Amino acid sequence: MRVEILDINDNYPAFPHSHTTVYVSEATLPRQLLFPVQSAYDIDSPRYGVVGYKLIEDSTSTTSGTFQLTVNSTAAGGFDVRVMLRGNLDRERQAFYQIQVGLHVLCIDEFRGPAPTNRGSPTKPFQLSASLMIVAYKTTI
Repeated sequence: MRVEILDINDNYPAFPHSHTTVYVSEATLPRQLLFPVQSAYDIDSPRYGVVGYKLIEDSTSTTSGTFQLTVNSTAAGGFDVRVMLRGNLDRERQAFYQIQVGLHVLCIDEFRGPAPTNRGSPTKPFQLSASLMIVAYKTTI
């Protein structure tokens, strides 16, 4: 007798924390790391797990083009995810930013096979919200 157990993607991936607050100096230079993102975990992984990350930007947002997400695969099969600065920060112009990091997960369609998806609009378990507080950099003359 042979018994085969099939798993379904019945668990959503989740970040260890749904929100983080990061303090960033306005003297931070473009292309510098602002903060690493803790990987999301799906207990159905790896077959039904996270296949990618994305920065969720609102086209009307003031964050557009200021930040970027770098995502690299690790030797262990996971991801190294980092939020990087793309442009200059000026605390007097804007002292606070709110950004979202979302997930791409693998959705198995029994008729079509595996396909990466973000399952429509990300819901709370699919995203990490980060509040970036810009700290003044004072120079003495």
